[in-house]
Amino acid sequence: MATRRKQKRKTNRDLSRLENLDPEFLNLTQELPIEEQIPLEGDMGILPEEVELPEAMDDHLLSLEDQILSRMDERGEELAPSSTPFNSNFADDIPERAGLLLVGDVNQLPSVGAGFVLGNIINSRSVIVVKLNEVFRQASSSNIVLSAHSVNKGIIPKLQYTKEEESDFYFLETEDEELPAKLISLVKNRLPKTFGYNPLQDIQILAPMQRGSSGVRSLNVELQKALNPFSNITLSKFDQNYAVGDKVMQTENNYDQDVFNGDIGIIDSINEEEQEVVINFDGKNVTYDYSDLDQITLAYAITIHKSQGSEYPVVIIPITMQSYVMLQRNLIYTGITRGRKLVIMLGQKKALAMAVRNNKGVNRYTRLEECLKATEGK
Repeated sequence: MATRRKQKRKTNRDLSRLENLDPEFLNLTQELPIEEQIPLEGDMGILPEEVELPEAMDDHLLSLEDQILSRMDERGEELAPSSTPFNSNFADDIPERAGLLLVGDVNQLPSVGAGFVLGNIINSRSVIVVKLNEVFRQASSSNIVLSAHSVNKGIIPKLQYTKEEESDFYFLETEDEELPAKLISLVKNRLPKTFGYNPLQDIQILAPMQRGSSGVRSLNVELQKALNPFSNITLSKFDQNYAVGDKVMQTENNYDQDVFNGDIGIIDSINEEEQEVVINFDGKNVTYDYSDLDQITLAYAITIHKSQGSEYPVVIIPITMQSYVMLQRNLIYTGITRGRKLVIMLGQKKALAMAVRNNKGVNRYTRLEECLKATEGK
């Protein structure tokens, strides 16, 4: 299932009390020796699943974490794809004595809302910027990382490997009419039998767009038939059919239910008498009234935009000329970097080449960079 980088612990304290943090917290970045900083797995920004810390540093961080959590009533979210209005509100809530460290990948898709905040901040040169240019942990064995770097540089990644070469990145050339059947075969049969991957828990299809035979809507219908064909309890709501066992995604934040935009779960039960649906999100059951089902959608396939902030063991990306209006370099880069163990691209080389060459999508017109430059030194 998807891994979301979220802070799930909560307290009932007021955020303004962050001003009373131990001064150690504010000096943390100055106190940590360089050799004790945590390396990322490549400059994709993927944190290792397990990190060994020196005992003294571990105790220090735990103490500081307790201080922070005891004073916060907010939820940490990823900032890289966030909009200008969101970041404006966020900045207003930061105490004057607090420091702010932004971590993000400017090469990914920008926010759905207005703005290009991270890129504007970097380009303004008004703050200290550190770029991770050297690939460490995954580099020697991961073609996912190397392929993502190639795409980011405008170079088509290596697509063919011999039987002797082990790879975690593959491109399978497929015509439009063959794509849905070949994709279903991969998800339902080949990957589970060859590698033991669970079609629902481990594999995620990421499509460039909603429409077309290789788009999210069509693929969800076909994958639902293939992966959940025997469920007797079904429900039609908001132009979608749901059944027990379906893979679904929450599409907006619901703080009352403690489920959030992008969370993926499995339908556990449908109660027609009570008009309720129970969805299991990573072991937590959440009950929905029928009237609230506009908050969810089928998630066998989702858009690359929706995948931002998540990662999955296996990612399959259909890329065809049907999606030509969406084929951009940062879209493909974002899709590839969602995969943790295996990435398979399925489609036409012509479509991939068009996407890799097209870097126009990164241009957004804002005044934030100009304003940051104007305030530098004041």
